[in-house]
Amino acid sequence: MGGYITEFMGHTFSNNIYHIIFSTKGRILLINDDIRTELYKYICGIARNENCLIMQINGIPNHIHMLVKIKPSLSVSEFLSKIKANSSKWVSDKFQLSYGFQWQGGYSSFTVSKSQVPAIS
Repeated sequence: MGGYITEFMGHTFSNNIYHIIFSTKGRILLINDDIRTELYKYICGIARNENCLIMQINGIPNHIHMLVKIKPSLSVSEFLSKIKANSSKWVSDKFQLSYGFQWQGGYSSFTVSKSQVPAIS
């Protein structure tokens, strides 16, 4: 039996699904229609580069909601650090906004059971 358990545990299986919400700095209405679609695509690309999957992304001008599957070797805070750093620089460079673009430091993160994904999507 010991060999069976060792064999089974040789693989990593995970289904780490999170509902994540984060805001623009000061909750300023910065995500306008000109920025929104391209920003969401860019964020999805960052996630793909990290071998993570954004299952759903949406929001309003001052915050974003994501339903995301994160690989087990990456913490939520590491994932969001990459998303926020890269996307804020990209928005600032691409749109050259006179007021700049920054994300708020904090975020909300909630685990989601696979059975509840349809209710959230």
